[in-house]
Amino acid sequence: MPASIEDIHRLYLQARGHYLYKKHPEEKPIQKIEAFLLQTVVLEGILTNYGLLLLKDRPDLKALLGKRNSRYGYDNAINDLYFLGVISTTEFQQLDTLKNKRNEFIHNLLSNDLKTTSKNAGLYYQKSDKLVSQLLEGLNKKLKS
Repeated sequence: MPASIEDIHRLYLQARGHYLYKKHPEEKPIQKIEAFLLQTVVLEGILTNYGLLLLKDRPDLKALLGKRNSRYGYDNAINDLYFLGVISTTEFQQLDTLKNKRNEFIHNLLSNDLKTTSKNAGLYYQKSDKLVSQLLEGLNKKLKS
């Protein structure tokens, strides 16, 4: 059974809480990194759940659903959401860029000092926050329909 929309929303808010955390300034760099990483995990969950739900509504795409059901990730999800008209070309490009930045960030997490890593994580978090929120709302609407 997949996570409830309430659980997904709680995780999303947890990422935001990490980003906005101000109690101990010396911990702020780590909080921004945690916020970005949690946000990307939540985003991938939103994208894959949304994509699978939409594919289930399309009997003409049954073979694709069967293939996706066993291994469905960020890249396939954004391709499907774009193909199905759920996201615009601009949103597709933003999500693809974010995917590439996420991978670059994760694979090079320790290549820079903590301050630089934190700054980059905070920028990526900020750039994608609105889009993540919109996709979460879209998933919520789809689940209610």
